[in-house]
Amino acid sequence: GLSYAVPITGNNQYLAVSIQGTFMNSRLDLTNAVFPDQFDRNGPISGAVTRDPLGIGDARNWLSSNLGVSMFQNTAEQSWSIGVSVRDVTQPLIQRGTGMAYRLQPTLGIQGGYEMQRGQTRYSFYGVANFKAEAYEQLLSASLSHRPVSSNVKGIGGGVAYRLRDAVIPYVELSVAQSTIGFYYELNTSGISAAGYSRNAFEISLKQELFNKKKTTDR
Repeated sequence: GLSYAVPITGNNQYLAVSIQGTFMNSRLDLTNAVFPDQFDRNGPISGAVTRDPLGIGDARNWLSSNLGVSMFQNTAEQSWSIGVSVRDVTQPLIQRGTGMAYRLQPTLGIQGGYEMQRGQTRYSFYGVANFKAEAYEQLLSASLSHRPVSSNVKGIGGGVAYRLRDAVIPYVELSVAQSTIGFYYELNTSGISAAGYSRNAFEISLKQELFNKKKTTDR
């Protein structure tokens, strides 16, 4: 990926353009898979030959290209950003066929965020909306992070995110020195269940800053 930003005012406001390419490889390996009674790798009909290329172990590769434009400002007291992006601009061919039905359609995205600093506490608000046929996503989140005085703890915080008609996601984060660990738990609110099961999910993330050099400027 590559991003280039140019200043548009003298108050740390910038306009940025970004491009990104992603190489995808999809392959389903069922060599050591175990199937329930009366099922095999092709479904409920024993010995049937699958027509799915992935089902017979054949790989599929494609290159996805993405574009984005954003405007942002960063100051000691506050920061904000707003952007528009298009994913899969070149509509890569992801299945074996020649028509548009076999191509990955572009996804339009809109992102925005705002942060403000009050003493040792930073408040953050963020929203994202992605649009692609029925596979859309709208997410809103609010969080805060507090840095204790006279402590080795860089920050402790938490928040909650809501994915429209899908899930509520509370989370907590702890930062010590150059390391940050976070725990996220996703509560299903969609009402969708499979075979009588309502599924939730959790995630643990770890971020490590390898270099943290602060630049000083004499004026």
